[in-house]
Amino acid sequence: MMNSFTLSKLPSIYNNKTVLNEFITDNRLNSLIQHNIGIEFSADNFHRKTHGFICEKAHNEVMLGKFNKKEGCYKIKLENNKHGWGRIKAQDHATLSVMHRPTRHSLCYGTYVDIDIHSCCQTIYLNIIKNNGIENEFPRLKEYVENRDNLLVHYQNKYGRNRDTIKNLFTMIGFGGSSNKWFKTKNINNDNDVFINELNQEYYKLSRIIYDANPQIINDILKAEPSRFNHKTSPNELLNSKMRTTIAIFYQSCERYCQEAAILFLCSNKGFNLKNIVPCQDGFMILKDLMYPEICADCEKVIKNKFNFDLKFVVKEFDERFDIPKLLTDKEQQLILKQQQQELKEKKKFIYKLLKNF
Repeated sequence: MMNSFTLSKLPSIYNNKTVLNEFITDNRLNSLIQHNIGIEFSADNFHRKTHGFICEKAHNEVMLGKFNKKEGCYKIKLENNKHGWGRIKAQDHATLSVMHRPTRHSLCYGTYVDIDIHSCCQTIYLNIIKNNGIENEFPRLKEYVENRDNLLVHYQNKYGRNRDTIKNLFTMIGFGGSSNKWFKTKNINNDNDVFINELNQEYYKLSRIIYDANPQIINDILKAEPSRFNHKTSPNELLNSKMRTTIAIFYQSCERYCQEAAILFLCSNKGFNLKNIVPCQDGFMILKDLMYPEICADCEKVIKNKFNFDLKFVVKEFDERFDIPKLLTDKEQQLILKQQQQELKEKKKFIYKLLKNF
């Protein structure tokens, strides 16, 4: 099924009636809202625009509205895309998995373990290329997968940007985008780096192969969204948009198949509860108490047996967390307000005294 470039549509292990149980201890989410702690982000992101999130506090408040007091958890309803391809998403874009990484780390630390597929996008592409016997036609992609960390450090130093920004470059071109756009949006001079240019060319070649092999993806998207490409004014622009859409949906579908195969194994063989696992883009989170040493190796075997893919599962630390202050009771808030009012009163008296003496 994934040993050729033509992808079959597989049903998800989740459906539109699936409700996840997500757990946040110690009233951490409430405390973030109460203390107005949030990371500023651009509201231009597609999902934020769609759901009206102008700041992280607005996102947190939507998440808070999912809390079920009786069960002591957040009830997250999942949705499938109407066209049946790609990732599963949470209703209202409210789930731990899509929160800003530092916030998610702070909310999940001590409760969850994060299981991640290392360099998921590029590794899936490389496996499909290998399975089709054309690995030698994509030397730069192979180099990136085998030397990813060193390359990221190299380009961090070269362009003076952090790791996430450099990763964004390779993710963008991996989804059929142009490196030129990345340089322009990041206000970086495009020095026509040989490796980046050749990798970009390889991805364009790959996107054309995938597009030609999977007309069903665009056909299904157009059935669900007839006006999806109406804004494209020229044949070349339309073709490029359809190619980018196809390779992105193709990858996201492959990613979901691998992710869900691993999750299904844990539920069928290790007694995990499907509703207590949080699916993330390229992995999933499990409750800390369910962690066992061989979990990554088990997931790798499942993917190898089912899809003939060599993927590496790793445990990612919640290393970007920050301290969240405790939630204040109404009485504590009143005392703080009273203290602030008293301090303001004393400050006014002091200023009045200074002015009088002057």
